[in-house]
Amino acid sequence: MKYLTVLGAIVFVVSAVDEARAMDLSHREAAQLAEGIDSAVKVVCREIKDARIADATRVLVVGATGGGKSTLVHLLAGIPLIVRKDAQLGDFSLEPQRMLFAVAPGPNSVTTVPGFWSDQNGIVYCDCPGFKDTRGPNQEIINAFTVDQLFTEPSKIKVLLVAEAAEVMADRSGGVKEQLHRLMQLIPDIRQLQAGVAIVITKIMDRRSPAQYLGRAISSISSSDDFVNGLLRFFVANPSSLFGFSLPLDDDLGTHYGARDRSIGATRDGIRSFLNANPLINPPHRISLNEPSLLLLSVAVNEFCNVRFSLQEFANLTAVHYRRESDIDKLRAWLSAIVVLMGNRGANDTPGALVCQIRSTAPFSQPGILSAFSGVLEKIDGFQCLQHFLQQVLKIGNLEAGPRQIFLAEDESRIGSRAEFRYTSK
Repeated sequence: MKYLTVLGAIVFVVSAVDEARAMDLSHREAAQLAEGIDSAVKVVCREIKDARIADATRVLVVGATGGGKSTLVHLLAGIPLIVRKDAQLGDFSLEPQRMLFAVAPGPNSVTTVPGFWSDQNGIVYCDCPGFKDTRGPNQEIINAFTVDQLFTEPSKIKVLLVAEAAEVMADRSGGVKEQLHRLMQLIPDIRQLQAGVAIVITKIMDRRSPAQYLGRAISSISSSDDFVNGLLRFFVANPSSLFGFSLPLDDDLGTHYGARDRSIGATRDGIRSFLNANPLINPPHRISLNEPSLLLLSVAVNEFCNVRFSLQEFANLTAVHYRRESDIDKLRAWLSAIVVLMGNRGANDTPGALVCQIRSTAPFSQPGILSAFSGVLEKIDGFQCLQHFLQQVLKIGNLEAGPRQIFLAEDESRIGSRAEFRYTSK
């Protein structure tokens, strides 16, 4: 058994390394990712500066794609939902009479930045992008950074975790377990998590209550996962934080959802009561990511954080061309570049500013020389573009600090003196 355990660990490590390699990012792709994060974060920052949102209780509606988050927000907003049914697949859907924001018609992700809707009672609903975004880890990372911005202080926070009934039951409740882990990453304080979060189970197909669904999940999840099971038991024991909505029936087609079932309205009112009571004030929070996204960020950090090696490579190339040059004017230009690298131009130069100085002094107009330097210049430019992004990434508690990541802090303090990059002629 011991050997099987070791073998399993080896297989897991090898698989993780292979997956990380498969996620290799070019500098251009990484820059596009950073640009996507920056663009989405700016949208959210602009929204939460609005007076209606800044002073309101922000209700983060989170969960997996396709669970019914956007539909739930429309229901809580009091917008009538028309019951429809796909003629071919036989699946029911709820179509809002008036759209507050996009509602995914199927299992694919639609939401890219949170949709906002404010009611008259000081609550703003934030329809967040789904966990495990179907568009891949790049979009998942962008989503995580935008959700993190919703905690910008001063903040009053409540969270609705939306889980589809089938997901609670399927695969030993692995789906709901993953969502709870993501939620615990987002709000790491267990007491605040219990006080500020409610679970909403959607698309219930039988007469079981939400508590019975979670009870089934507790029996399915490994007893070793005490944290998740303890959280599930809390919600089972606290019905004021646990709600459920049933699937419509064939008799409901063409009518408003809840027109024939009064429990729908009662559940909606119960959720509203939960949201109006005791929001979390400036809660501690972290960026929440799934494993593929964490792997991708680890690749980015290891690839781009250690600018020291790139600057060393730049210094070596400059020295090589200096040795080969015979023209006196070009020799002086290369010498100027070496002087810059030796740190005689001021202690506060960033890598990008340093390279800009060298570009303006060294004879880069020659195509052959420009080509020789293109690779290392791309790396330094990539670091410059991603520097703020990578600093944010390194604050994520889930990302272990490996040797190369630790170098980032060292590099920032050392680049000023640039002692490591000094060229010594033999």
